Amino acid sequence: MRETAKLSLIAVLIVTVFTIAANSPSASSGHYVVTNENAEGSNSNAATVFKLGGSRLNPVLNVLNTLSTGGLPSYSTVPNVQLVRNGSDICLFLTHSESVDVAAFVYPALSEVGTYTDPSVNVTWPSLSLIAHGQYLFVGYNDTYNGGYYLASWGVESGCKLTLLNTVHIDNLNLNDLAVSPNGQTLVVTYSNTASGIFDSFSIQPGGSFVEHGPYFTMNSSQVIGVDITKDGKFSIIGIRQDMGSPSTDMLAVLPIDPDGTLGSPTYFSENAIAGYSNYTAYVALSPDERFLYVDYGTDGFHTTFPVTTTLNFTENPLSITYTGCSTTLKDSDAGLQASGMATASPSGSGGALYVSEYFGSNANAVALLAIDSTTGCTTEAPSSPFYTGQSGRLNSIVAWPPRPF
Repeated sequence: MRETAKLSLIAVLIVTVFTIAANSPSASSGHYVVTNENAEGSNSNAATVFKLGGSRLNPVLNVLNTLSTGGLPSYSTVPNVQLVRNGSDICLFLTHSESVDVAAFVYPALSEVGTYTDPSVNVTWPSLSLIAHGQYLFVGYNDTYNGGYYLASWGVESGCKLTLLNTVHIDNLNLNDLAVSPNGQTLVVTYSNTASGIFDSFSIQPGGSFVEHGPYFTMNSSQVIGVDITKDGKFSIIGIRQDMGSPSTDMLAVLPIDPDGTLGSPTYFSENAIAGYSNYTAYVALSPDERFLYVDYGTDGFHTTFPVTTTLNFTENPLSITYTGCSTTLKDSDAGLQASGMATASPSGSGGALYVSEYFGSNANAVALLAIDSTTGCTTEAPSSPFYTGQSGRLNSIVAWPPRPF
């Protein structure tokens, strides 16, 4: 009886996912996932474009196109691939860490515009992250081993061309995740320096210049990893990983964003404080209706359990994070499986489905497809998931189209 009920629930969730994909006549209205393969050991990086399709009982992600992006990938932080609408153009941007540049494509024709390098950036062991908003692209450049950390703003021009606007040097802080407030006025970043527990906020001025308000500190022996911002721009949610030893206690910090771009005092939600929740936390993603917060724990050398994606209940007023009781252990989990980046398939409601980036050591890149129950936020992985890109490397970031509206 329990098994029958479970199968019935899966069928309902799968129908929900496929309803999203059913009306996908063109690239402007279809549902897609784009990856940055970070193809380690390759002379050239690649991007993979998936299209959501299949049947009601077995939704799938089909590889639509593989783009040779021409740059040298190596390791990149998250996010490292973005889609943004600029006028009549849909622009695809992704990083090449080793060649320290950003590749630009016009989507959906997927014609390459070019690669862009910041001449003021001097790094020899780089990792890059980027976030797009409106007519701006913000890029973090890191040299993890030799020092040298930069934050740059680029203007997104007609035809998805980029124009460098401003670059600032950041002292000894390794930029990791980035998020822009929906009004485009505040950039929140996390720094992944070991044991520092540091994050920051910047006001974005007209013309792409920055006013820094931090850095801010959480607690010792921690890393701040993922970041997201609420639709009204009033709160930033940060995933904190206490992985300086084992056992660890990860947590979430919710910080008010003041109108001037500064961050207020954090409210902490530890695993111990979220009743029933015992999984690790690193990356975070709000559902489009903000009722749910999806979290996973990314990668590290301390956590040895299989990657798990968890759904938490979230409210702003009163500020609250509670456990739904729902966690999904990703299929094909083994000691080499790493998961981090997430995106929802639908731009409304609970998100319809959740995409999760995966890589298996340096052997295979894939995207997991998880159906979302619109009432509970619980996720169930599709029967044929995960879906392999055919590339190897460090797939730790994905982007979905249509995008979440904030």
